[in-house]
Amino acid sequence: HIFEHVKDDISRADIALINQEVILGGKDLGYSGYPMFNTAFELGDAIADAGFDVVLHATNHTMDKGRTGLLNCLNYWEEKHPDMAILGANKTQEEQDEIYVYEQNGIKVAILNFTYGLNGLPMPSDMPFAVDMMTEAFMAEQLDKANEVADFVVVCPHWGIEYQTTESANQHMWCDFFLEHGVDLVIGTHPHVIQPIEWIENEQGDRMLV
Repeated sequence: HIFEHVKDDISRADIALINQEVILGGKDLGYSGYPMFNTAFELGDAIADAGFDVVLHATNHTMDKGRTGLLNCLNYWEEKHPDMAILGANKTQEEQDEIYVYEQNGIKVAILNFTYGLNGLPMPSDMPFAVDMMTEAFMAEQLDKANEVADFVVVCPHWGIEYQTTESANQHMWCDFFLEHGVDLVIGTHPHVIQPIEWIENEQGDRMLV
């Protein structure tokens, strides 16, 4: 029922992305709302049925249910919807190292997903690769790889300030960083409200839509 009024629009697109803020930890961990979220595997079925192709899982709530919640979620996707691209959360170092590329009509589009933080919650000590974080060294490495394998690079950062309809100085800083590292399109998440849409251009004439 969540997607019934938009399913046609979603499924009609060549590629559809969804920012899945709440971890799919399953019933055994107990369903919960604010401030530590957890939801049902059936939501994943609805996401797939609606026609989404890419799920963005790097958010400030990724570790709300700890290591178990994260693994429950990733195992669910792997077992039930293996064709779904899951970005921003990883079971292995190899998964984190791999750049997701979507190809359409001979055009290769790389999509990456990072989060500013995890609400103070730690990543599992044995899984430092669990969530893709917004750190300069890591993102620079990922973006360099993305530019090598794709014609067009999309970054989906979980950033900004909730319920602020204007962008922050921090977002401007990261925009400069993304443009410097060859990003073509930025689709932000986290504020829960629409912020300005803007073309960013540098002195060399490179342009990036945010």
